[in-house]
Amino acid sequence: VDSRLGGLRDRAAEQQRQAGVLTDELSAVARQVRDLQAGVDAQQARLAVLEGTLASARSRLASLERTITAQTTRLTRLRGQYDIALRRLERRVRDLYMTDGPDTLSFVLGTASFADLIDNLDLLGRIGRQDEEIAARVKHARDGVAEARRRTTVARTEAAHVEAVAESATNEQRGLVARLVASRDALTAAEREKRSTLSSIQSDRSDVLAEIEDLEAESEALAARIRAAQQQSSSSSAQVVGS
Repeated sequence: VDSRLGGLRDRAAEQQRQAGVLTDELSAVARQVRDLQAGVDAQQARLAVLEGTLASARSRLASLERTITAQTTRLTRLRGQYDIALRRLERRVRDLYMTDGPDTLSFVLGTASFADLIDNLDLLGRIGRQDEEIAARVKHARDGVAEARRRTTVARTEAAHVEAVAESATNEQRGLVARLVASRDALTAAEREKRSTLSSIQSDRSDVLAEIEDLEAESEALAARIRAAQQQSSSSSAQVVGS
């Protein structure tokens, strides 16, 4: 029994030492987990800001893309209208002064009176000026849209650069957050494992201490029986000697 008690006491002492070491390690790991969690929280907050910036940049870029598409469509339409206006103006001039219609001389000779001549020339002039004004207005609108599209294209290039920078920064931040989360999770797993080990050691030590207590009681009872037996033996010997 005494040999068994000695082994159990040594075992309990070693378990107590191991529990102390694990408790110190757990305190250190818990501090590291808290520090990492604070880092994760801070970097996730920064990531949220960067993702907001990226979303805004993408929204602006998409808006500019839509604007360019609309401006391109309008510019194409105005170019077509300008070409039509030019052809119409050229046809008017050709009809007035070339072979497709009466030339100026035949027109003059065929006029009934000088007043008719003046009126018709003025009418033809007004028709020519109207076509020229239409062509000029269309050209002005076309050039305005072309300039607006040029400015929008420049803005789109700048917005695309901003979006690329924001995306790069956001992706880098996501990587940083992912690494911090992985480190935190690894430490958390290690903390759980150490706590489980500590709990197992403490539970086993409790069993060892209970067994020690039982053996000590058994040893004490055995010692008491031995003392009683010795006392009885001494009494019997004294009686024999007295006889």
